[in-house]
Amino acid sequence: MLLMDNHSSHLTWQFIQYTLSRKIVLVALPPYLTHKLQPLDMGCFGPLQHYYSI
Repeated sequence: MLLMDNHSSHLTWQFIQYTLSRKIVLVALPPYLTHKLQPLDMGCFGPLQHYYSI
């Protein structure tokens, strides 16, 4: 899965074809949403990173 913002340079038809051909799932987030998802870095992914780094 590939998380992206909706910047026009990231969502070109050529890039979408590339990801589809390699079975990569694109998830495009609405603008100004990433700051609301930032607590997930500490709450969900922080413990995951800790256990994988041992």
